[in-house]
Amino acid sequence: MIHRISKRCALKLSKAKLIDTAELDVYCYGFEQIISTTAIIVTILIAAVLTGDAVKSLLFIVCFVPIRIFAGGFHCSTYRGCFLFSNGIFLLSLFLGKMEDGIFPVAAAFINAAILLLCCIIVYQVAPVLNPNNPLSGSEIIRNKRCARFVILVQAFVIIIAYFVAHTNMMYYNFSTISTGLSICLTVIAWKQLRKGGNQ
Repeated sequence: MIHRISKRCALKLSKAKLIDTAELDVYCYGFEQIISTTAIIVTILIAAVLTGDAVKSLLFIVCFVPIRIFAGGFHCSTYRGCFLFSNGIFLLSLFLGKMEDGIFPVAAAFINAAILLLCCIIVYQVAPVLNPNNPLSGSEIIRNKRCARFVILVQAFVIIIAYFVAHTNMMYYNFSTISTGLSICLTVIAWKQLRKGGNQ
């Protein structure tokens, strides 16, 4: 369905002489990405409102999406799979966050700090993980590497400062850390798959 809608949008732009016919596939892919991403974000917001965790949905988007963009990670083969997978990760973040909320606050604080430190190390070691379906040029790889490192450092710094200095609610501290950690886990999974494929 997403492909049909995207193709129709691209054809309308072509008929209106706004794009070249040779660029139809490029614009079709662009529309697919926009529609898919929008659908994921909207459903995450709806799920958050229904579960009474609207703030967490925004935290998830802020913590999860930037790392995925620049560090790369596991990708589903279909848009439907991506849609279900992304929403599943959000629900998993909610579940793990609530589990961690039951841990003694001081212990949870240091566990989160350790997770964030590990995330920074992983990003510095393996990001960006290249996607065979979306090859990057040498300059793009360097740019994504720098952006991924910058994003994870900023996220870790803001999350830690928000808790230890601004005394942010422990629930949000836990959830932000878990969302960041899950994003990095997907990066590691993709990196291992890439290495496994290269060794075959």
